[in-house]
Amino acid sequence: MFIRCPHPKVTLKNDPTKIKKMLEDGWLCQPKINGRRIQIHRRGDVLTCYTRQGSIHTKELSEGLKNDILGLLDDGDVIEGEFIFQTQKVYLFDYIVRRGESLAGLAWIERFSNFDNRRFEHIEKLPTYTLENFSYILALMADVDTDFIEGVVFKSKHKDFTDDSIVRCRKK
Repeated sequence: MFIRCPHPKVTLKNDPTKIKKMLEDGWLCQPKINGRRIQIHRRGDVLTCYTRQGSIHTKELSEGLKNDILGLLDDGDVIEGEFIFQTQKVYLFDYIVRRGESLAGLAWIERFSNFDNRRFEHIEKLPTYTLENFSYILALMADVDTDFIEGVVFKSKHKDFTDDSIVRCRKK
């Protein structure tokens, strides 16, 4: 069953001063991938994929991607990411349910820490940036040639599973 997850309602202007302030205030940052949101549920060996709105995902997953997801997830897990259909890759950014137990009461960084560091051909855990990465974040935001990265998303280290725990910042 689809789980409504936090979705950013606030947009930050692509301004170095504002970006730096968010990082100084302790927010974490990840690249915002320009793909299709996908929520993946594992029940036994069955994967069910949903869109951001909660309908069944209609884009077909390759066998390689399905096998990678089955290798990553335990029974009862629910995760979210961005799916790039052309490359058959999922960029992971949130762990919603772990082995049947909801993680909604935890701050994002605690949920995200449930992903391990195993590597898969078709799955990538998005990197997390802090103030130490400020110059890199500015370069990422200035790079207009990276089509699949549309900006960054700031995530609160302290707030739980709410829309105001996420702030979007687009390149344009």
